[in-house]
Amino acid sequence: MRKLMLAAIALGALSACADGPMLLPAPDRFDTAWETGDDADGDGVEDENDCAPQDANIFPGADEICNDGEDNDCDELIDGDDPACA
Repeated sequence: MRKLMLAAIALGALSACADGPMLLPAPDRFDTAWETGDDADGDGVEDENDCAPQDANIFPGADEICNDGEDNDCDELIDGDDPACA
């Protein structure tokens, strides 16, 4: 009797797979909150990596403006102290 039940279960499992494997739905491509963080100023750098998350002109990789008293490129060097201004 037990073998008969196991055979029935196995046949049921095979018939459930006859239409192909069950696939999980793909994640929504536009729901990427888990992939990227917030970018409040819209400069393309996540707030956690941006030294000035409220100023779109100051971010890592920005050109240093050598006479504005700001650290535009987030390298912790301001104007005359920044080799980019040499």
